[in-house]
Amino acid sequence: MAWRKPTEADLTAVMSAKEIEVFQRSSTFGEVDPSESLMNNATGLVRGYLRRGGVRMSPRANEVPEEILGPVMDYTAYTLCQRMRIPITKERTDSWRAATDLFKAIAKRDHTPEDYADDDTAAGGRPQPRISDPSDGAILG
Repeated sequence: MAWRKPTEADLTAVMSAKEIEVFQRSSTFGEVDPSESLMNNATGLVRGYLRRGGVRMSPRANEVPEEILGPVMDYTAYTLCQRMRIPITKERTDSWRAATDLFKAIAKRDHTPEDYADDDTAAGGRPQPRISDPSDGAILG
């Protein structure tokens, strides 16, 4: 699995139709949509837990491992419901609680998501040489 930045589609995938409907009704024209900001806040929080857990991090802001994207969105959806005064269901609270428990387990190293691996890193974690075709004028490295 890869690391990536969450999208609004990821957020709406974990929200109920009722939550989305209430959110759309409670948003006034011209008001800034808080979902992007809340997703960034949530990924920042989770990246802190990942860092404490010793996980090799993506250098790009707001990227998290795809394997924990669902819990990150559950956390974000709960926060969005609080911010927008959307009634919070027991299921939403349970999902938020499970997400925060997972984040704490990551920080304590009781759960280890995948480390970030860029294109220059092999599965063993060692940098791999990149060899370009000399005919394209690129430097071999």
